[in-house]
Amino acid sequence: MFSIVMYEMIKYYRRDSRTLRNSILKADTVLMSLLLGIDLGTSSVKCSLVDADTLKITAKSSHEIDLYYPQVGYVEQSTANWWQATRQAIQTVIVDQRPEEIIGIGFSGQMHGTVLLDADGQVIYPAIIWADQRSHNVLS
Repeated sequence: MFSIVMYEMIKYYRRDSRTLRNSILKADTVLMSLLLGIDLGTSSVKCSLVDADTLKITAKSSHEIDLYYPQVGYVEQSTANWWQATRQAIQTVIVDQRPEEIIGIGFSGQMHGTVLLDADGQVIYPAIIWADQRSHNVLS
């Protein structure tokens, strides 16, 4: 999934490169054209910074996310841990970059997860992820 997101970003960049390049010219300085890819997976958040002109990865990182098994067949994750790992992954890859060089961000997330929110948009229960089997008896 991550590679599909990066491919679509690069395809868009190449299609509209003149507009994008003109938008990142500042004074006499030509900035790099970087694409930031973020993949929130089951076990980690992976982040890559790609030079959109050369397609070379300029930086990458991965930060683990814990899985919780409160009962047999249950698999959950903390959304706070998702956010923390995502922030760490991004900070790792941009540490030596200028934010204005990032011209696009792509994000992909794990499949079939459920995050329960209250009326104010606050998380009220850990995320129930795709590997959870608590509804197995209903489907049998």
